[in-house]
Amino acid sequence: MHKIILLIDISEEYGQNLMKGIVKYSKEQGPWIFCRMPLFYRETLGMEGIVNFAKEWEADGIIAQLYNDLDVKKVLDAGIHLIVEDSRNGFLKFRILPAGILKPGKSELNIS
Repeated sequence: MHKIILLIDISEEYGQNLMKGIVKYSKEQGPWIFCRMPLFYRETLGMEGIVNFAKEWEADGIIAQLYNDLDVKKVLDAGIHLIVEDSRNGFLKFRILPAGILKPGKSELNIS
């Protein structure tokens, strides 16, 4: 069973649809367990606090809105899988998968 932390904004339609898609995918590929953290945890706990919680909870991955390379690096250095959603800045040191790269009905990524 995979444990996934969700650090995303679900107050608007985009985030709500993303959450629905994640839940649907988890039902097809699961079982998964989710821990949804409000975005303000990113500011109040900092990424160190989130990473520490992820380690204690033994999380397999995090799906998050992150805004800089340092936050991404902290998660990856902890050995936790990461999907960054809605990245407006882009992370020059990390591979970015553009939206739509995963075709509907397929469960694998095709990137070159």
